[in-house]
Amino acid sequence: MHTTTVNVQSYGSSLKCCVCVYNRARMLQAMRMQRTPENANGKLEETSKKTPDLLCNCKVQRYCSVAHLTEDLMEHRDFCQILREVQQVESISFPHFLQGVVLSRNMLNQAISQLKLILSVKLRRPLSLREKEIIGNPGYCVICYRTTPLNSCAGCEGVAYCSEYHRQLDKDNHTPKVCRTLALVYSPYRLLESNQFQIKEFHRSSILQETNLVEAFYNATLLMVNDSPNNLQQYDLLAACSSFSTVCTVCLALTHLTIVAEPDKAVIVYIVGATSECLRYFEEMHLKFFFLQYESVQNLELYFIGNMIEAQESEESIICVGDLKRKVLKRNVPGTFTSFSKTTKIDPTLIIMLQLDLTGIGNMTPLLVGQFYPRSVQIEEPDDRYWPECLIKILQTYGAPICFTSLSKVLALSNYSVFNDLARENNIVIKRSYNITKNLYRGILPLRNHCAEDSEMIVYNNNYLEVMFTNPKN
Repeated sequence: MHTTTVNVQSYGSSLKCCVCVYNRARMLQAMRMQRTPENANGKLEETSKKTPDLLCNCKVQRYCSVAHLTEDLMEHRDFCQILREVQQVESISFPHFLQGVVLSRNMLNQAISQLKLILSVKLRRPLSLREKEIIGNPGYCVICYRTTPLNSCAGCEGVAYCSEYHRQLDKDNHTPKVCRTLALVYSPYRLLESNQFQIKEFHRSSILQETNLVEAFYNATLLMVNDSPNNLQQYDLLAACSSFSTVCTVCLALTHLTIVAEPDKAVIVYIVGATSECLRYFEEMHLKFFFLQYESVQNLELYFIGNMIEAQESEESIICVGDLKRKVLKRNVPGTFTSFSKTTKIDPTLIIMLQLDLTGIGNMTPLLVGQFYPRSVQIEEPDDRYWPECLIKILQTYGAPICFTSLSKVLALSNYSVFNDLARENNIVIKRSYNITKNLYRGILPLRNHCAEDSEMIVYNNNYLEVMFTNPKN
């Protein structure tokens, strides 16, 4: 259906016609390629804010016309079929009515968790972000939870109301700041594949413990970002700044070590659980920032280790920062950290895991569905054959800081509990440096939190940070 290449880390509001959202992305992509403004004023021409009232038979996907419903059939088919089966088997009129008509946020959260479980089991794959959005934020009035009639907020398209009266009742919660944030979450710019303009000039470093991402980015580039972009150029700068979150987090984690300038000694960073998306955060401009912060480092080696990484030849390059020339080695390692450790001497300067999610591993069980499973799904055991063994190997990498980031605080605490349980079982002592804190260098592009049990509505990449050191018990 959708011929536009879109950012796999983004999605459109479930209150809008998904085909219209993708069409807007196509138009923006064409403008970007032609380097033309959105219109004479440099802004994207607005479309109707009225919530589309044509519902698919699954009751959660909206369209503005039969033509757009037809266009989306192939992409939406499997997901749609499962939701229709659930409604038929459970004799309900809306997928989220598994325990009756939704009357409270708790009931909605429980239904969201149930449906995610049903869909992931029956589809035999993780849900896409679009699917998580449809299930996690279905069209409903945020006051009374009615599913029809609805009109979305004209400012953000992220929440809806059944009446003007209920819109007024929500004014204290849906503040202008919240509205602006949701508008950025659902901006059509987010659907575009990243097209960061490459930053060539870098100026000065920052005291990392005393600044944040925007400040450090400005110090390095002398570029000031607008957190409410109203044209494509402003958005590209905002996205470029946000992309520095990972390398800034690496730099912050390394402040716990004394980096000694030795020509033949490399700083070795293992990015464990890496995906192809991680590669975008270690491009030349990001590495220039790294060497600006650590001028004494002359050799940097980056190992991207993960089951979703594709094998390719190691890449060596020279990075020039001012008058300095620095060597960089990038190496993709498909597979687990356990398998990597069997063939390689493990001696990293830093181990980092990004957007870690260890839910369901060890003694941590997700708060899924309140122990209630609909008869329309048969539960299967989660596949945890690899992570526990890998985590133990990571914990046994004594002396090097182990850094992980998490999207939300609930998830960060869950992740640490898994590490703590495994450490205790294997006679390993953990010393924590941050005790789960908001990362000064978290991304600045907001994301809708699709975890129903979590109270944080908005999250960010690298949102929460922990740095640990481990030692064997005496």
